[in-house]
Amino acid sequence: MLNYLFVAGEAPACPNAADFNLDARLDISDPIAVLRTLFLGLPPDEGPREVYCE
Repeated sequence: MLNYLFVAGEAPACPNAADFNLDARLDISDPIAVLRTLFLGLPPDEGPREVYCE
């Protein structure tokens, strides 16, 4: 995801799944939320986790 955001890398295969903080946007807050959950043990943001990919 960081590659996509900052180095014009390939877009995520399923952008809805990459929106980790559920704000309907892909931005720097998504990888920060992933790292916060992985390394600080904090729970993911609350909200519906149904992911629709095409």
